[in-house]
Amino acid sequence: MANDVGLLCRLPKSLVKERKQEMWAGRPRYGQSAVYVVTLDIGSLRSRGLDLEQAVSCKMVSSECQCGPPLLLSMTSRMQRAQLQLQPKIFNALGVAEVAICLVVMDHSVMSKDSWRLVGYMLVGVRQKKGGPETFLASAAQLIAELTSWEDRLAMEAPPSPASELVREAKGEMLRLITEQLSKPGSSQSLAFFKGELQKASGSKV
Repeated sequence: MANDVGLLCRLPKSLVKERKQEMWAGRPRYGQSAVYVVTLDIGSLRSRGLDLEQAVSCKMVSSECQCGPPLLLSMTSRMQRAQLQLQPKIFNALGVAEVAICLVVMDHSVMSKDSWRLVGYMLVGVRQKKGGPETFLASAAQLIAELTSWEDRLAMEAPPSPASELVREAKGEMLRLITEQLSKPGSSQSLAFFKGELQKASGSKV
């Protein structure tokens, strides 16, 4: 289920001026430059070990973590209105996903069209809408994978970190909630779904 978000934005005059003045192969680049609003799921980026700048620089990488299709803006410094539909995949234990709304530029006049240039971004929190058990299990699998990763890293510390016990308790409580969900009538297919989501989140066989 998508979350509708209204966006009011204005491109920097310096950016529009820069594009109007740039030339490529003797021709103005302005008509072939495009500005997009791209929305990225921060949780998905973290699960891949990427930061925002790394993901945006490669269009192919960031496309896997988008919360919706890129939105084309007009190359003007006038105020523009846009409507976004955000569909993040990774929510935390409180049912909130972190989404980066990015302003990017792509130059269609160059041979390689796989790169974006990040102009700016803002972070917003998106609350999870009520869904079926699969919505909960997908988020739970991601959280278990993250807690397991923390557990492994903390186990290598000497002396043991006090945070180890907190991570173990959080993981135990999450597993209790998952077991409770999987034990409900009609959940025979949910276990296979959860294992698949956990495998994707952890990058290893379960």
